[in-house]
Amino acid sequence: MINTSPCRANVCPNLPVRDSRSLFPASSFVVRSDHFIVVPSGVVHDVANIPNTAYVLQIPLKVIEPYVKHPELVTFNNGMVDDPNYSLALKLIKKFAYLQLTHPDGFLFDSQITFVSLLKVIFMKLNNPDKQVPNDNNVKQLLIYINNHSTEQLTVTGLARHFGYNPNYLSRLFKKQVRLSLTNYIYVVKLNQLYNDLINTDIAIKDLFKKHGLSNPRTARKVFREMFGELPNEIRLSHRPN
Repeated sequence: MINTSPCRANVCPNLPVRDSRSLFPASSFVVRSDHFIVVPSGVVHDVANIPNTAYVLQIPLKVIEPYVKHPELVTFNNGMVDDPNYSLALKLIKKFAYLQLTHPDGFLFDSQITFVSLLKVIFMKLNNPDKQVPNDNNVKQLLIYINNHSTEQLTVTGLARHFGYNPNYLSRLFKKQVRLSLTNYIYVVKLNQLYNDLINTDIAIKDLFKKHGLSNPRTARKVFREMFGELPNEIRLSHRPN
């Protein structure tokens, strides 16, 4: 999955995905092995997860702006797996991921070349010039805020107060755009980050709940199991060397 967004750029080699269903307004995609989708900045979306391995490349808009005018409005033709340009983009994604994970000699040069080549293919060959992203700016700002403050104890009431909304109205607006309740989305963000900490750190699980602002461990474990199919301690054990 490639996400063109205001977020920081990163590659997540162990992001858990469940065939990865990404929800767009009135559409959904199943991202299977050796497939990818491009999620525009302005599209409110969600990903349903099952344990697997995927790469998520989040590209800040400011990185794209020198090459593309108003990149936040660009949409893309996803699912074109038989298109030669899709195959080329997939090849570049794999090469970029390999460079980021292995750091061979000269990888910074090769990474820059590969990254810009990937942008060129995505924005010039896989774009949809006949359609622009709708402006759901209020919800998008809420998504950004939740991701940037995910370690805090976020509540619907607190978010509504921060953004100047009635809590019930904000919940309805969010559910309409994202097709997921605001409370569930908060858990999705927090638990995805907790998952990465489980497999990449040795921090005690009870301390990870505190770190990610999960004040109700019992509910967090229940939602975690629904998302990933296993409990946190089982995930950690399965990723430890034998």
